[in-house]
Amino acid sequence: MPLPIVQRSRRETARVVRRNVEKVEHVKSCDKVEVRLSGKRSEVDMDLSLDSRLGPEDLHRVVFNVEKAVREVVPNARVTVRTEALGGGEEELWRLVKEVAEKVPGTRDVHSIHLQKAGGKILIDFHLEVSGNLTVKQAHAISEQIEKQLRVANPTIGDIVIHMESASDLVNREQTGAGTALKWFVEDLVGRFPEVKGINKISIRRIGEKLHVETRISFDPNISVEQAHEVAYMVETAIRNAYPNIIRVDIHQEPA
Repeated sequence: MPLPIVQRSRRETARVVRRNVEKVEHVKSCDKVEVRLSGKRSEVDMDLSLDSRLGPEDLHRVVFNVEKAVREVVPNARVTVRTEALGGGEEELWRLVKEVAEKVPGTRDVHSIHLQKAGGKILIDFHLEVSGNLTVKQAHAISEQIEKQLRVANPTIGDIVIHMESASDLVNREQTGAGTALKWFVEDLVGRFPEVKGINKISIRRIGEKLHVETRISFDPNISVEQAHEVAYMVETAIRNAYPNIIRVDIHQEPA
């Protein structure tokens, strides 16, 4: 049985992800793999070297297969890929895409940015989260504005493919302590430990701009206090890393 992410070293997780991704057709190499928890989902970033002959449709298919390969190792991960087939300047262009897209009114988040050079032009493919309350017309106007600004900033940009996603209002609600995304994250996290037999309570309270999380976890009654404390410590660490605005985490340990 594979170890949960929080128990497996990041280096080991990255190694397994790299090995899986490099099996994908047209991927020449996979480097600088980073794995971390962010919100209720895991984040996986990497640099890819791809076949330079790929066209826009081929690139999209490869990216889809890469994300699938990553999620075989890190389920439900949000994947961000940077390719190295541009001949330099990848980081600058990656930042340009993110900065331009995030500054346009109505956008919520930019991720899974993929860059590739083909036929002397740079191909850009990325996911853009917008409010689910926007109309199709409004979302299209946002997409056009982003494309226009990117081409003005860099005339070598060719095809731009933007995948619109509806950003859940849970993100905003949880910042006020009223949402459930944080609860889902804690429940999923705790469930990865075989020593844990149940979670009896999760309460989230707001303290100024910060959050206080309190939970009661039922452990296997036969494990030692030291083992239970170690699991509680890993859970608390993962929660704090995922949600920097949490000021306090109280975990009450109980026998199942």
